[in-house]
Amino acid sequence: MAGAALYRGRDPQGPRPDRPDGPSGGGAGGRQGGEVGEGPAGGLRRVDAEWFDRWVRLFSEREGLVFPVERRSFLSLVVELRMRELGVERMRDYYRAIVFGGGDSDAEWVILVDRATVHESSFFRHDTEYGWLESHFIPERCTGNDDACAVLSAGCAGGEELYGIGMLLAAAGVRYALTGVDLSGTKLVRARSGVYPVSAVARVPDGLRERYLEVVDARRVRVVEGLRRRSCFLRVNILDIAKWPLPEADLVVCWNVLMYVAPARRLEVVERLAQRLAPGGVLMLSLLDMAGMEDAVARAVPGMERIRGKGLNAYRRSFVSVSEPVAPVQPVSPGAAG
Repeated sequence: MAGAALYRGRDPQGPRPDRPDGPSGGGAGGRQGGEVGEGPAGGLRRVDAEWFDRWVRLFSEREGLVFPVERRSFLSLVVELRMRELGVERMRDYYRAIVFGGGDSDAEWVILVDRATVHESSFFRHDTEYGWLESHFIPERCTGNDDACAVLSAGCAGGEELYGIGMLLAAAGVRYALTGVDLSGTKLVRARSGVYPVSAVARVPDGLRERYLEVVDARRVRVVEGLRRRSCFLRVNILDIAKWPLPEADLVVCWNVLMYVAPARRLEVVERLAQRLAPGGVLMLSLLDMAGMEDAVARAVPGMERIRGKGLNAYRRSFVSVSEPVAPVQPVSPGAAG
């Protein structure tokens, strides 16, 4: 990006250490507030920690993302490394450029969000969930159905989990259409390419590996074209998913994503995801995302009933309307199983 264009000039209303609304610090002979430096708490000096709190609030206000204490060192590293790339020395300058910098700052914000929402994944991590899908959901919902089984992965990262579900559907001989949404543009590029390191597919069952993965080189494999052709990946914030005319889904999965959403908004997001379900469709969450709130989901979201099972956090939409239906727009053309 054009760093000079982004950081040229200073907004007079931007936060400054010598203002009541800015972090304290600076002064004669001292470091100016917002500079990157080492310190006792998570590698940040006190003034940097204060500016860092502003970053946390900015991510929450703009994207609905939360960073618990144990993730704050990661976010600070993301910000500081990006500043070094751009040659920006003071955190306050970078922050003000993001908030007040105009068009260039929008592009820079997308890059920063992408860096801060790294969601590492791999194929077939969720043994219980995949087992239930293979033994219950696919034969009960998809087998013998002329319509394509539509799957939506919310927070799909690099597409590993969604392609894994696609493998199960293809192996069962049913028609399917896969849609993945995520906030990270970098991860979506990987998802669309379908190329992964060999380490990411270590848990793929041998039979599925032979049919649905092809060798690129000694270090990489690629999802076969048949699966990729039936997949669509979009950059969408799950907080805004209600605004997108996505097709009704037979299955919505959202695994290890809601932990990054403020607890007060998690049920709201679950309700929006439930609105994407066709009648009788299933919403699958991870146990980590809604720990202690499993029964609250069924009570709070109209028309949802919990599916009981050890290690399972899943809900089925009844044939009672959850909300006003959204006119579906099919993003992919479903085909026969590959």
